[in-house]
Amino acid sequence: MSIPSIKQAANGVWYVHWTDGRRSKRESLGTREKAEAKARFAQWLIVDGQNKGAAPVEYSVADLWTAYEKGHVTTLASPATAVFSWKNLAPHFAHLAPRDVPGAVPAYVAKRSAKVKPGTIRRDLVQLRAILNWASDPRRGKPLIEPVPPFTMPKEGPPRDRWLTDMEVQRLYAASDDERITLFMRLALETAGRKAALLELTWDRVDFDTMVIHLANPSRETTKKRRASVPISPTLLPHLEAAYAARRGTHVLGRGGDVYQQIQRIAKLAKVPGVSPNVFRHTAATKMARRGVPLWLIAKVLGNSLIMVERVYAKSQPDDLRAAVNHISGRG
Repeated sequence: MSIPSIKQAANGVWYVHWTDGRRSKRESLGTREKAEAKARFAQWLIVDGQNKGAAPVEYSVADLWTAYEKGHVTTLASPATAVFSWKNLAPHFAHLAPRDVPGAVPAYVAKRSAKVKPGTIRRDLVQLRAILNWASDPRRGKPLIEPVPPFTMPKEGPPRDRWLTDMEVQRLYAASDDERITLFMRLALETAGRKAALLELTWDRVDFDTMVIHLANPSRETTKKRRASVPISPTLLPHLEAAYAARRGTHVLGRGGDVYQQIQRIAKLAKVPGVSPNVFRHTAATKMARRGVPLWLIAKVLGNSLIMVERVYAKSQPDDLRAAVNHISGRG
């Protein structure tokens, strides 16, 4: 059996072509767009091609990304982050065979280190590792590739400690000329929700009877980034009720796309530096910690592990340590 390939028919539709013995076979990919045809071909190789007994194909990393993007990226907590990381990775790894990736990583790290921080390089390499693991995972059926040996990544940097003061928050609210972005900022501060969770939040998961917001999306595959059910705070309630009364669709924040650029613009108007969507979540957690909320409760609100919360936020609770130390001398 020959290795399958894609060809374009006279009517412009792309199809898969292969031979079985002396018999020529073909199967339509149902599109006239070459990029879409390549994506569907990658999926065909994973599912249909194996079922039809197609000969093994040696994939490039670009082929694996195409299949990964089509079959898995939409289930991630932040699909946009995966796509952005691939744009950084593609010039260096797209043409390689998977087995050659570990040997190419040191040169990638050296080249990127001149332009970006180790944390950014690590994030992109974690994404590369995820692509390779997905392609070699036998739980999906017959793996596309053999497992690729681990490669060394830059060490994880210290957590960023940018959080907003009450005055900075008020300046952001005052500078905002976009009701949608203002509501996003309020939601992020009062629920500590991740950007993706808030953008996906629908009104049917805002329960005004029990005063709870369910951030978990039942239609999304569960990931390590868990999403909590968070009580609606008295501060948030009137703004949420006003948004509900004026709603025009199923999503709390509408369908206006990503919020990053708008937040950057408003932060510039407010003259508040270092603001990103995640800063609001970090601010919420930091304020809870500084005001004495137990770390295990903060972990539940964030949907994170207690170990991670302790690593990032324990320093914001010096009074807890002071009380513990006072017990040494019996003064607790």
